[in-house]
Formats: sequence, C-alpha cells, structure tokens
Amino acid sequence: MLFLLPYLILVVVTCGKSSAVESIKSELNAAVSQGIDPQAPEHRSDKEGGDTSFFTLSMQTIFSLLDQFSNWLQLTKQIVNRKVSTLELNKSLQSLSIPATAKSADRVALLLNTVPQIHLARAAYHCGAHARALKHFEMHLRNTKKCHGLNTPSYDGKFNIEDEDL
Repeated sequence: MLFLLPYLILVVVTCGKSSAVESIKSELNAAVSQGIDPQAPEHRSDKEGGDTSFFTLSMQTIFSLLDQFSNWLQLTKQIVNRKVSTLELNKSLQSLSIPATAKSADRVALLLNTVPQIHLARAAYHCGAHARALKHFEMHLRNTKKCHGLNTPSYDGKFNIEDEDL
C-alpha cells in the first residue's frame, strides 16, 4: 500500500478536484502538527526500546512522500522548460500518465508549500531525523529571513534567530 500512496496522492493533486486536494493538504498539516509537540503520547517508543512508534512511522512516510513529490516536481519543471526530454524520464513517471504541464507542477508546488518548513523541522527533530530537521530548519531560515541558510558570512544583516524557532 505504501508503494501506491505517492502515486495516488500525485494523481489526486494533479488531476483531482480542489476539494480533494484541500483534504490532502489538511491531512498533511494535521499529521505534521502532531509532530511539533514533544510531549505527545505518539512520540513514545515501544517497551523494547526500539523506535517503532506510530508517530515515527507516519512521519517517515510523510517525509518520503514529500521527497518523491519534490523529485517529481523537479523533473516536471525540467520537462516544461525543455531541459530534459520525456524519453529520459524513468519508467515509473512515464507509466503514471500524469501530464507534465506547468499547471500540474504548480499544483504539486502548492502542496509542498502547504506545510511550514519550521513544522517539518520540529517534527523531524522529534522523530530522530536530525539531518532532515537541519535541512528543513535551513529552508525555513531561507524563506523567512531572506538569507542564504546557515552560511552567516553570506547574510548581510545580523543573524537573528528567535528562540521559538530553535
């Protein structure tokens, strides 16, 4: 089922009704917002000490979905800009029968921008994906501070990060 999930969501987002797309956006936001609170019961591990909690598994699934959508969006933008021919796409993207148009790329980009990067960073941190947390935190800084991530010499002003962002 997890194999089909990205394809089903991609078809709904690119070809579906706006109400279905809004439902997917609200589900993503709801799942990620549970990851923001470190005291939530979903964060507890099982009794053997392994990290197989429902929260961690659901966040891994969401991160995998977002990664696959980002890859699809990047390839679609290259096709739309004619930097890559359609023949160079891998078989899984060709078999989807999803039109590689600017409209479908815009719809996927809107889905990816639905969840704030700071929420993804906090959720990744709480489920133990520290490298991903740093990635999303840097993307949050790039978007909100109009700087170049954590590279402070490239930032002209003072590098002021609020405590609630940390």
